[in-house]
Amino acid sequence: MQPLNKIHHFSATVADLDQTLHFYRDILGLRLVKQTVNFDDPDSYHLYFGNHEAEVGTIITFFSWKYETIGRVGSGQVGTMAFQIPLGSMRYWLSRLEDFSITTQQTDLFGQPTIEFNDPDGLTIAFVESQITSETPAILSLYGGVLLSANPQATVQLLTEGLGMTLVRKSAFGYHLIFGEDNEQQLIVPKETLAPGRFGPGTVHHIAFLVEDDSLPDWKTRLQEAKYVVTKIKDRKYFQSIYLQEHGNVWLELATGTPGFTVDEQLETLGEEFMLPDKFLSQKSEILKRLPKLNVL
Repeated sequence: MQPLNKIHHFSATVADLDQTLHFYRDILGLRLVKQTVNFDDPDSYHLYFGNHEAEVGTIITFFSWKYETIGRVGSGQVGTMAFQIPLGSMRYWLSRLEDFSITTQQTDLFGQPTIEFNDPDGLTIAFVESQITSETPAILSLYGGVLLSANPQATVQLLTEGLGMTLVRKSAFGYHLIFGEDNEQQLIVPKETLAPGRFGPGTVHHIAFLVEDDSLPDWKTRLQEAKYVVTKIKDRKYFQSIYLQEHGNVWLELATGTPGFTVDEQLETLGEEFMLPDKFLSQKSEILKRLPKLNVL
């Protein structure tokens, strides 16, 4: 098995998907690449956003479950979700976010120039300026994240010894890890722990890492031998995956890169139609009646 080499996607929970569509598509410029349902709960949407080619490593997904209260950010969750933006694009993004009355903060959280801000549900987003140049200021890919561990040392141990990441530095804030020596993507595990979080709108459900297509059985065995409870291999139609809650209580997913998001739609028309896994196809009309209509135009 090869060590992890990149983030596959983030999955978060929001209250209003039309609001989410406007923010991530119309303001941040990501493409809606898939309209579907939560494969474990077909009465709730699951929307995927990414770059135009819907490449692994650019994807962020959203559930909209019916919670009675909003979520509470805390230990056992992912905090900040970071995207990589081109070299020299900071001024553009600061101006664009200001145009939409979005409050920003300039930091060096990831050791590079960073813009931090919140989406309409309170999810914390970071834009990290990379050394990659581009003809446009558009988001390049996912960059990294902050894992709000209830047991930072245990989480770092899994990420390094178990999953093959490299601890590159310790700051006053936390432990900084990368996916191999030449990879810019970075995870941070803060040293300070928070009170336990509560999942709901405004919280990140999990972070997923890319693994080789045929490696999930081996990863499952390896993690079980290390005393982690791991789910069975799940068919998510666009990838296969396993889930575990690590010893700092953060939910992690290991996911394959194939078959990809064009398995049921053409690249040119990704995200334009409502798609379902095969097991729900016979219920499509009933499911659509139960789901609220999305403003996808």
